[in-house]
Amino acid sequence: MKRINSIVILGVVLHALTGCARTVVENPQNTNYAPADINAQLDFWHNLDERSAITNDEAMHAVLILAEGADPTASYEERVENLKQRGWLQPSFDESADLAVQRGTLARMLAFAIDAPQGVLSTVFNRTPRYALRDLMAIDIMPAGSDLQAIDGREFLGVFGKAQDYRTIRDARRQAAENSDQPADAG
Repeated sequence: MKRINSIVILGVVLHALTGCARTVVENPQNTNYAPADINAQLDFWHNLDERSAITNDEAMHAVLILAEGADPTASYEERVENLKQRGWLQPSFDESADLAVQRGTLARMLAFAIDAPQGVLSTVFNRTPRYALRDLMAIDIMPAGSDLQAIDGREFLGVFGKAQDYRTIRDARRQAAENSDQPADAG
């Protein structure tokens, strides 16, 4: 009986040690193309749909495209530095380019990129990945899940579509409000 208990305990320990490993994505998308290369950008977006996981590099590249219209960086290291300088990545971030991006990391970058409203906890804790994800779930941009989960290509594209729509609608409402505050032309 002791031998069976020892084997069960060993199995549980091994499962716990291996069950938490992060996914390394094989054959990531090219993200180091020239910003003016429209075909490469279309290939980037088109090829994400069937991916089982999105890499840190792919997510950062996409966030910069959303925020700037093009990715102004030429490498993963430049993307990390750019996003850290903006405050969109936590200063302690040091993951490799080919690791599957965690939903919380993506949510933090996106929340800043689209200037999403912050909840109380997100404000108090400076948009940690966990609370940034909750903020984006509250406005129906990110699907429900843990901040530590990976995101697949189909969900990723859905999130970016919703983020773009959110920003477009918000900007249109702001513009309409500004226009309604201006006096009519007396011409």
